[in-house]
Amino acid sequence: MNLTPSAQAQAEVIQLLLARLARISADSPWAYRASGLRGSLMRCLDEMEAGAAPAPERLNALLAYGFEILEKVAQAAAPKPGG
Repeated sequence: MNLTPSAQAQAEVIQLLLARLARISADSPWAYRASGLRGSLMRCLDEMEAGAAPAPERLNALLAYGFEILEKVAQAAAPKPGG
């Protein structure tokens, strides 16, 4: 894979996010959304490896949604104060 430094950094963030999203329990209400998002991120990664950059707006939106899902999963798993 011969990517520019910025594209390489984006690919690394995508791979990190894919790994984290894959670890969401199937019992989580976020699992289905995470699965669909992983498919979209993998398509972006494939496009990047083929030399075609995905639309920046699309990629940014997917990355933001991925981190939002991870945040929601973490919040749901965190112990409730006083409980």
